Amino acid sequence: MWRWKPRHCDLPLFNPVYFLEKYRNTNIGFVGDSLNRNMFISLFCTLKRVSSEVKKWRPAGADRGFTFLNYNLTIAYHRTNLLARYGRWTANANGGVLESLGFKEGFRLDVDVPEGTWAGAPAFHDILIFNTGHWWWAPSKFDPVKSPVLFFKKHHPVIPPIPRDVGLDMVLKHMKNLRPGAIKFFRTQSPRHFEGGDGTKVVLVNGYSLCRQSRRITWNLHSIVFI
Repeated sequence: MWRWKPRHCDLPLFNPVYFLEKYRNTNIGFVGDSLNRNMFISLFCTLKRVSSEVKKWRPAGADRGFTFLNYNLTIAYHRTNLLARYGRWTANANGGVLESLGFKEGFRLDVDVPEGTWAGAPAFHDILIFNTGHWWWAPSKFDPVKSPVLFFKKHHPVIPPIPRDVGLDMVLKHMKNLRPGAIKFFRTQSPRHFEGGDGTKVVLVNGYSLCRQSRRITWNLHSIVFI
């Protein structure tokens, strides 16, 4: 059972039969990093306990997905670390704006271009659940000196260069306008379960990696909903 609940909000226990009935003929997509992957797996395992007629298949770009045949309900997980498209960037020998500022290498992130793994998801899913956060500040991935994140918009670098928190805001604002009135966005932070953070360890359940807390920890949750 899911045991997470918002502060100052009483929620009944999750009812998988009610969920399947309520979302009959619906496509639900989880888009994000390992936090959303774990939420996707948790939902799948809970629903499968009461409805075993399941077809395994993946919508375009999805890492994995399943359809509950008796309800025509599809749930899928689209893996993306930063939501926006990103990749390695190296200085051009002919120079440019970033080169003139002394940048030699880093990561290019296009704030207005979704990563390909979920670019087609809004056209397929009726409900999209997004998350991002940890990867933006992963010390082993994006060193502010050796491998800074360089933000681009409309194919041009954002000048002057902006910090990652401002870049994240730009990505979220673009997503808000991606499909007005049709997408709900949910973002939350969990305890770090990589690079030895926050006392978590990875375990395997039916071939899927999940995280288990090895000690009691407290953290703050932050959520945003776009309607």
